[in-house]
Amino acid sequence: MLSKDTVAFLCANGGQLLDAAYPEVLGDAVRVPIPCASRLDVVHVLRAVEQGARRVLVVACPAGNCRSMVGPDEAERRLHRAAALLREAGSHAQCILARAAANAPEDLRSTLAASLEDAANQIEEAPA
Repeated sequence: MLSKDTVAFLCANGGQLLDAAYPEVLGDAVRVPIPCASRLDVVHVLRAVEQGARRVLVVACPAGNCRSMVGPDEAERRLHRAAALLREAGSHAQCILARAAANAPEDLRSTLAASLEDAANQIEEAPA
């Protein structure tokens, strides 16, 4: 279950519909609706972290299933850029892209579970 230190950007045609049907998947995450994942900007991610987010999640349509055709790819490119800037600045905030259809909550659950496990492993492996 996600906590309030997670900001989830939800695309209108995938993430928002999925969240409406299965709100328990995102738990207490702060939800930010966006018209399309392609509209996500690096600044949105940086601002979320600046305001206290330890994890930024973008829920986009699966590949080949986006109305704008490029939404998930644009979101991924920008999220990677934001993550690189955050690392460069010394931040340990986690950036996650989840591609999940509105009728496929298991896709989102498995992406989140894998990402949370990766983050826990990184913390355990970090030198003291």
